[in-house]
Amino acid sequence: MTLYEIDAEVRELSEQAVDPETGEINEEIFKRLDELQMEREKKIRYVAILYKEAVAMAEMHKAEKAKQAKMQSTEEHLAERYKNYLAYAANGEKYKFAEASIGWRKSETVAYTDIKIVPREYIRYKDPEVDKVGLKAALKTGAEIPGCWIEEKNNVQIR
Repeated sequence: MTLYEIDAEVRELSEQAVDPETGEINEEIFKRLDELQMEREKKIRYVAILYKEAVAMAEMHKAEKAKQAKMQSTEEHLAERYKNYLAYAANGEKYKFAEASIGWRKSETVAYTDIKIVPREYIRYKDPEVDKVGLKAALKTGAEIPGCWIEEKNNVQIR
């Protein structure tokens, strides 16, 4: 197999990595990568390049998603402003047009002045959460805390 053929096969595998319909990762490509006959160092180099490309694409999608989220938020805010203006301008009257209609419906909401005077049975509390930063600091200073330990990991870094 020539270097060009290997490069083409690695590129083809990377294109098959994600199902375009479902967005699921095709785990079969990793098995095929293992079976691909080439020097270990070249294979690692190719996969590192594919990793960097995937990270760059993820960052691009993240930036686009943030941009879209900001645009969505702006449009939702604008729609709310229009709705508030219509409530003010219609002043409780019904309107019906070919493109839209304006009606009214009653609703109820609970209001309170101060949470401190609301009886405890009507207060909800969030689930407890472990303070991992504080726990780690205590463990590093030698504290023995039941059911807790520091796990040392070896994480790959690709630049």
